[in-house]
Amino acid sequence: MDNRLLYLVGALIVAAAVGYGAHLLGAPLAWIGVGIALVLGFGVMGAAKKSSRDKT
Repeated sequence: MDNRLLYLVGALIVAAAVGYGAHLLGAPLAWIGVGIALVLGFGVMGAAKKSSRDKT
């Protein structure tokens, strides 16, 4: 499995866990969406940074 894909799958799992935990804590849906978007954004940025480092 490609490292970038593995990194993104991990980010998706973390985002799902954060969203579920926030839901259980009673956070508003808008803030759950913001938290998930942040986690996924950091995951994409990390995967892009990792892939650019692998090519050099």
